[in-house]
Amino acid sequence: MALEAGTRLGHYEVVSSLGAGGMGEVYRAKDTKLGREVAIKLLLDEVSKDPDRLARFEREARFLASLNHNNIATLYGFEKEGDTSFLVMELVEGETLAERIKRGTIPVDEALPLFLQIAEGLEAAHEKGVIHRDLKPANIKVSEDGNVKILDFGLAKAMAPPQEPAAPGQSQSPTLTLAATQRGEILGTAAYMAPEQASGKTVDERADIWAFGVCLFEALSGKRAFQGEDAPNTLAAVLRDDPELDSLPADVPSSMKSLLQLCLAKKRRDRLHDIADARLLLQKPGADGLANSLPTTALWRSTPMVAALGVVTVVTLATLAWLVNRPSAPMGPSLHLDVKIAEADGGAVLDAVLSPDGCDLAYVVHRPSADGAPTRELYVRQLDQLEGRLLASGSVFQPFFSPDGDWVAFFTDSELRKVQVSGGAPQTVTAASSWSTGTWTRDGTIVFNARPPGGLVRVSANGGEPELMTELAEGEHTHRSPQLLPGGKALLFTSFTTWQGSSGPSSIEALNLQTRERSVVRANGSHGRYLPTGQLVFRAGEDLFAVAFDLKELTTKGSAVPIQSGVFGPIQSNVLTLHNIENSGYDLSDSGSLVYLSGGAEEQKFPAVWVDLRGDDTPLLSPGLYGSPQLSPDGSRLAVTELRDGNVDIWVYDLERGTETRLTDDSARDDDVAWSPDGETLAFNSERNQRNAIYETRADGSGEIETLIGGAHSVFPSSYSPDGRFLAYGRAKLDVVDEDVWILPLDGQSEPYAFLDTQANESMGMFSPDGRWIAYESDVSGIFQIYVRPFPDGAGRVMISTNGGRYPKWSADGRALFFGTGSHIARVLVKEGNGVLRPGIAEAVLDEGYLLVPILAGEPYPGFDVAGDGRRFVVFPAATDSYGTDHVTLVTNWFEELERLVPTD
Repeated sequence: MALEAGTRLGHYEVVSSLGAGGMGEVYRAKDTKLGREVAIKLLLDEVSKDPDRLARFEREARFLASLNHNNIATLYGFEKEGDTSFLVMELVEGETLAERIKRGTIPVDEALPLFLQIAEGLEAAHEKGVIHRDLKPANIKVSEDGNVKILDFGLAKAMAPPQEPAAPGQSQSPTLTLAATQRGEILGTAAYMAPEQASGKTVDERADIWAFGVCLFEALSGKRAFQGEDAPNTLAAVLRDDPELDSLPADVPSSMKSLLQLCLAKKRRDRLHDIADARLLLQKPGADGLANSLPTTALWRSTPMVAALGVVTVVTLATLAWLVNRPSAPMGPSLHLDVKIAEADGGAVLDAVLSPDGCDLAYVVHRPSADGAPTRELYVRQLDQLEGRLLASGSVFQPFFSPDGDWVAFFTDSELRKVQVSGGAPQTVTAASSWSTGTWTRDGTIVFNARPPGGLVRVSANGGEPELMTELAEGEHTHRSPQLLPGGKALLFTSFTTWQGSSGPSSIEALNLQTRERSVVRANGSHGRYLPTGQLVFRAGEDLFAVAFDLKELTTKGSAVPIQSGVFGPIQSNVLTLHNIENSGYDLSDSGSLVYLSGGAEEQKFPAVWVDLRGDDTPLLSPGLYGSPQLSPDGSRLAVTELRDGNVDIWVYDLERGTETRLTDDSARDDDVAWSPDGETLAFNSERNQRNAIYETRADGSGEIETLIGGAHSVFPSSYSPDGRFLAYGRAKLDVVDEDVWILPLDGQSEPYAFLDTQANESMGMFSPDGRWIAYESDVSGIFQIYVRPFPDGAGRVMISTNGGRYPKWSADGRALFFGTGSHIARVLVKEGNGVLRPGIAEAVLDEGYLLVPILAGEPYPGFDVAGDGRRFVVFPAATDSYGTDHVTLVTNWFEELERLVPTD
């Protein structure tokens, strides 16, 4: 409501209106008791009429009244008169800083004493735990004698609702969150918000330091640091743009520009942590650099500390100085550092990625778990720390940072999730799969590949329904590694025609988002990344290449140059393969750093051996990249899934004659072998011809490969019935993680049918030697256990394992079941009586030291088989030194090195 002159509110008499702001109407008034002029501020109706909020406001106001400093406008009290609630404040004469800036830029010698006082006022408030939250030129008054008073200190928090939602685009600033924002005040506040405030996050003193820097820039330049046509565009500018420090007047000293850089760092951890540091610098304006005037602690906080990277390297202070520079500045030689990952002890590092500013490293550690299924843990580590912080565990794939570096997104088996770098519970964004790769764009959307349909989709980072961006052309299998190019008009991605990763057919393409036209940017390359220095980086095999790139024409210029070798390619570690189609093996920060995984394929191979119950072993196969060993019914031959020459194929080894036969030889993945009862044929899974199906071929390599069953699901053979009439197989839905056990009659007439189809995952259906039972694994209890059901009716189940189990195997006489549990092979003796199977107690028969879950090209496989007598096992010995790489390589100032190798001029 508007108050007329002469209106009385208790013993306060209104003299005139001073204006309206986001927090309410402000009036000049006379305190008739004390005989002084004051300012009174009427609260908004939504505050005055909400009892809970009003009580909270009163408590905050009492606390704010305790502030007593020469540069802070005093809050005298909180009063009520009838239905009207109002604040009584010190009346500050003079013009606001906003009014002064409208008259022209403020010279350095005039700005220094003003902002020194602002810093002193903020420092006094911060020492009492009070944050302004809405600092802007309109809230700073300058009297005729040059004295500064900061207005409305802490009222932003006092005015806010008790549980204000932290949605994107909102903040704790009242100008954005209260109804009065419709009065045209919103743009003024948005321009001074810190990035975390603009993103709706909880703020601390560093939000005031940001606003201090924005106000200082505006005073010196006469223009706002961040501008937009409306509030959303202004907030986008805050999150996206950097202030144009080069536009400052020539007489602005370098120390003041350095102060502005530290105040306006996008990430809080890189910003000045204490306004007292700014005060100290302003008191020494003649210093040429921060090292001479800013406290050492402030520099230490903002510098990635190379000495803490776990390397035995002496790094001089001069080296530290150039490490924090940006690519636009001359920076000298690059530095290659071997970074030890402490959390990888007993596991292996995957998917190391850098935050945009290069200060944080996110990585996945893969390690075995008690039930035989590997777990993946997501860590984030500041590069000035020796250890990382655990953010998520269980099922983590392909992490990537948000543009501001405050969030890490990642994929699970069934979802796209995000988690704050500072910690907290991961949040679900939308449904996805572990095969996905993604990028988080500056407009708040995430682009990733969906399976199905295999093309790229985009979704709001806050959740929602994905929108299709690219569709697969004929012969394509998937689109991956998306990157939105500068300007937002084109999308870069890799098209794969098989699942064999960077060693298989692939090309880097660009999608024009306006015309929807696709063009091939680079054939025979994958995982492309455009850099602000004007090059396209991509991988081919185990090497990174770079070539000049025309962003306007979306074409390369000149020849590609090899720039980094030894990046993880088709490499098999002892528990996992770090080469798979979704893993690029490298990442780049906007600040010019490179991180990559390195290793050698030959060092990671392992043999196959016979091991008996006493632990004695006999060599079978020389070191290779094997999985899913399957002995023929008579035990004379061994079929394995093998990664060789970049392809996953089926090989059969004659153990008596020492010969080998390659049953499949194409670019598709061929795996999941099952022998027919007579040992004459093999069933296997393949994605040949872009169609997932189960095929059958003769074990000697002669004859044609015939299709047994295909369709709209992924299918995997597990075992034939002993009479050869049925094939048990796994059938998985493509859009969700849900595998079931199905039966395929082999009479050529009957339709396949579900033996087990539940909400749980059931797989590895294995017929007993007499064909009366099917053993299988299921996670119905929360972890995988081994169960048995009668065949064909499947009525009732018997639990075989009690402490987790994977990959069941029958002995030839049907009196024992073997399975993997943790790092052991266990055995359970079974007896049948009156149609009931009775299991005994599980006992470990083979100790640890063997690969029970080897992974080839990103897929897990059984790592053992049992001879018919149940006394010998085909296994893969694990190396004794480590499970895989426990380090990453970090290259600082890499853009400078790249520009020398691949100039763009």
